[in-house]
Amino acid sequence: VGTDFKIDASYVSPNVSVAESLERAAHTYGVHLLISSNVAETCSPSVASFLRLIDKALIRGSKLPLELHTLDLDVSKLEVVQRDQPIWNTRQRFRARQLLEVEKKRKQACADLMS
Repeated sequence: VGTDFKIDASYVSPNVSVAESLERAAHTYGVHLLISSNVAETCSPSVASFLRLIDKALIRGSKLPLELHTLDLDVSKLEVVQRDQPIWNTRQRFRARQLLEVEKKRKQACADLMS
């Protein structure tokens, strides 16, 4: 309320719908991680070698059937490394957003010059 940075909640990206559908489907398939073929294709060969194809299904938000993959692992065997998280104050967060915005504009300007 009262800000220039408002998001129209009536529009939801198809990618958000696909992600929500994959999250629900992971529960249905009884797996911890379920990814689409689009994500699987971006994995390094070493990671991709551990992926298992589960199904090919039409997912809400996608016009074409997607191959669904999982990564079989025993989550109870994973070691959790605790790290001290930096505590940011409001000024630091604002400054970080400013720097990210400047970087975004710089990259866009470079892309505009290249096209």
